[in-house]
This record gives sequence, structure tokens and C-alpha cells, in this order.
Amino acid sequence: SPGASETLTLQMTPAASVARGSSKSVVVRAYLDGSDTTARDAVQAITRVENRVPAVPEMVSPAAGAIVSPTPTFKVKSTDPDADKVKFLVELKQGESSETLSVGETASGQEATLALPAERTLRSGQWQWRVKAIDAVSGESDWSESRSFTVNRRPVAVQLLTPADKSVVSPAPELAMKATDPDGDRVRSEERRVGKECRMPC
Repeated sequence: SPGASETLTLQMTPAASVARGSSKSVVVRAYLDGSDTTARDAVQAITRVENRVPAVPEMVSPAAGAIVSPTPTFKVKSTDPDADKVKFLVELKQGESSETLSVGETASGQEATLALPAERTLRSGQWQWRVKAIDAVSGESDWSESRSFTVNRRPVAVQLLTPADKSVVSPAPELAMKATDPDGDRVRSEERRVGKECRMPC
């Protein structure tokens, strides 16, 4: 009857379910009895399911202050409160230049690895890096703190100058050698004796 009220309960079917981070409107029209087809009312039910963003990633390696090769391996992990898979953005910065690398999806709480290929080497010197996590519905964590690491290239193979190959020397020969370091670092040598002691006749 006019002025009366009644509570309606709506249940969405699976086809009308709402994804996290989105909303869906449902319009419900309530009609009076058949004797009055013009009187009507409308209400709107809005459902929104919130998405929870991943935790700020843990920077597993390289450790702060680490010395690495020009193709370092980065290891990170993050936990998503909705158990979504997460991917990562790794930002590298040296001076005024920077680049951002992407790490593919991995399960929540699992360690993800990014190994730089040989054709994408980093310049020598100190670098800063940080990382953020992104879940399956584009929810982003905050950036992690920045950490530094140093890229160092190994010296090239040592060239032995003296004594000459297969030469006869005294029991305490003088050794002369040279090595080149691509970064211009000072180089020290380490001697290692190979073979066995031999007393005449051998």
C-alpha cells in the first residue's frame, strides 16, 4: 500500500560479480500493484571490492655496498595480501642516467630473479637501485629504499714476460709479468706453483 516499506535483498550471480578495484551499479525498480502502473521508485545499489596493494619489496641481493660484475643478478620478493601474483620494476641509477627493468610475474612471497644478459652490461662505478611491486590488477606498492652497489670489471689475463717458456732458471728465478685492468685499477699478482719437485735424475 502507499507509504509502506519493504526490505529487498539482492544476490549477484557469478556473471555479475565485481572484480577487485572496480565497481558495478545495479538499479532496482519497485512497482506498486497492477492498479497503478505509473507510481514507481528506483534505488541504486553500488558494490565496490577494494584491492590491497603488495608490500614494499624486500631487496634480497645485491647487498648494500656489494661489488658486482657488469651483469649482476637482482633478487627481490614481495607478499600480496590478496595472494595475487606480483611483478617488479627495478630502477637503476648512476649519476643523471637511469633505466627501469621489469621482472615477470611470480607467486606472492616467492623470490624473483633478474639476471642482466651479456649484451646489457652496466658501466663501471657506483650505482643506486630500488624496486616496487605490482599485483595482478595493477595495484602498486611504494618504492623500496635505495641501495648502492659498485660494478667492477676483472683484469684481463696476465702476460708472463720472464722467464721464457721452457727456459732453465735458478732455484729462485725472477718473474716479470703484466696485466691490464679495464677500469684502470691497480693490479696485484698471486703466484701459484704447478708441478712437482724433481731431484736429479728425473
